[in-house]
Amino acid sequence: MVNFAGRGLNEDGEPLSCEPALSGAKNTGDAPVRAFVLITLAAISASTTAHAQAWDSRYPVCRIVYGPTAQYNDCRFSTLEQCRALTVGLPVQCVENPYFAGADTDGGKHRRHRRVH
Repeated sequence: MVNFAGRGLNEDGEPLSCEPALSGAKNTGDAPVRAFVLITLAAISASTTAHAQAWDSRYPVCRIVYGPTAQYNDCRFSTLEQCRALTVGLPVQCVENPYFAGADTDGGKHRRHRRVH
């Protein structure tokens, strides 16, 4: 049955509601959509976080690259001068790598040398 305002009526003559009934029955039709949204957000969050926190401990100098949507570290430089020379005009900052693990603490006594035959 339809009332004069164009709305539908239920069996008791009351206007139909667009809101779900609060009878305890759960609407499971949107569960796949919610799962997709959560998985997508988690993947985006994990990928940007992992990339933004990467510090390569093999190199003493890194550049912090500032992009329009993200920031990341590029650690592949031996000196600050080398980093600065290769990043002129770019939105970057050259810094000493706080996680550099290649510091020689024994004075070079235990270096491996390649044998020449």
